[in-house]
Amino acid sequence: MKMSRSSFALITFCAAAAVAAALLLAAIFAGATLAFGAAAQNDNGAMQDSQTETFSGVVSDDRCEARHVPASNKTASECANMCVNKGSHFVLVNGDKSFLLENKAEELGKLAGQRVNVVGSLNGDTIRVIAVSLAP
Repeated sequence: MKMSRSSFALITFCAAAAVAAALLLAAIFAGATLAFGAAAQNDNGAMQDSQTETFSGVVSDDRCEARHVPASNKTASECANMCVNKGSHFVLVNGDKSFLLENKAEELGKLAGQRVNVVGSLNGDTIRVIAVSLAP
């Protein structure tokens, strides 16, 4: 059977359309995968942990932690806030452990130097703070 030019053109057109449709669907599925993956990440690119816990300790800064310089004539709250204003980060100190605190910097600043309960998710040594309140 001899194929005419129009039959060959029709087969070529259908094959090209099928390849184009496959590429378009692949691009759509790849984009959807990236969108859903990005939605499951927090600001730092780490996967969010759906497990929230309550942690207790004293709010301080990562420079001084539990030992503020006594010669500074500042309270623990004043010292922690001063250090954070100079680039340190808030931490939760409980005994010999300390955890870096993310989020709620304004609330943490008001409670610096005091024993608190922090609700958040732990990722390594960092607590992503959801809520913070004075410990009873």
